[in-house]
Amino acid sequence: MVVEKGVLVNSIFNFPQHMVFFTTPELLEIGRLPLVTPYDKPTRLEALRYYRRVVDTYDLSIAFHEEVTTIEREADFFIVTTRDPRGNTRVREARAVVLAIGYYDLPNYLGIPGEDLPHVTHEYREGHEAFQRTALVVGGGNSAVEAALDLYRAGAKVTVVHVGPTFDK
Repeated sequence: MVVEKGVLVNSIFNFPQHMVFFTTPELLEIGRLPLVTPYDKPTRLEALRYYRRVVDTYDLSIAFHEEVTTIEREADFFIVTTRDPRGNTRVREARAVVLAIGYYDLPNYLGIPGEDLPHVTHEYREGHEAFQRTALVVGGGNSAVEAALDLYRAGAKVTVVHVGPTFDK
């Protein structure tokens, strides 16, 4: 049983629409099912298609739109409690639990004044809405650099702010 807090591979679904992974297809593959792409690195769209194929091929049981609220140990099993968007709770028993908590849809807040203003976002989708506007990207990792480049290519005036003497490798 896979419990997914949103849609299938919710974290990847929330990536920028035109994102290209920083890894090879082979490192994303599971269950000996090849991820086929004509490129060196797969795109977001190819990954979404691939993981739908994995679910269909292996007939995986998935509970969508359920957030895990608690996991408790009971003798030789775990009690996993979830909540859906309507507030309904569900309790399941499991012999083992694997936490795949994602990373893209868990923003790092800075705790500074103004980061909660309506024009500030902690998720990047694409640069089109910033055409002929100014944009500030905070961070020096792959995602920040990709966002800055996409914003620039979409016609925004971009400033990047990060700590450290260089960008991440």
